Amino acid sequence: MTEHKYKIRQAKLNHVKTLAKIRHSRVIHKDRVRDAEGKAVFYAIIENKGEIIGFGLLVFEKPSNWTEFKPGTHLPMMIDVFIKPAYRNKGAGTYLIKWMETKVREMGEDSLYLEVDPLENSGAYRLYKCLGYRPLQDKPYRSQWRFTDSAGNVHEGKEWNIDMVKKFNN
Repeated sequence: MTEHKYKIRQAKLNHVKTLAKIRHSRVIHKDRVRDAEGKAVFYAIIENKGEIIGFGLLVFEKPSNWTEFKPGTHLPMMIDVFIKPAYRNKGAGTYLIKWMETKVREMGEDSLYLEVDPLENSGAYRLYKCLGYRPLQDKPYRSQWRFTDSAGNVHEGKEWNIDMVKKFNN
């Protein structure tokens, strides 16, 4: 087996500035680092030769300060898996997802869920399907989301989603 060029670890406060340059605001990343201090959330960063090239949240339990969490949400769940465009289609996303799957199995779980917009993010949708994730609906549904970060900024949006799951044989 060849050694892989990617490294994954828990995001820390000193990563926030770099993560904000990739996507989202500093406050969102700072909040995620805070939320990942327990065992309910793991905020993973993926690096290539020391450069942070992406991130993703692995949520086992809803953090107490998350006010907007869709009723009936399946857990554990991958949220906001993102790889810098220059590193897409080079195995980084697959490596991060497989790492998250391993973490889920280590925690004794038998499934991993996610939501994806198959229209605006068709590449990710295809990747998830290739990695064994199966849709829970026949067609995308319209989803609205809204949350307030720790600085009081309101974030909201609308998207088409499909919920997906991968079952493991532990």
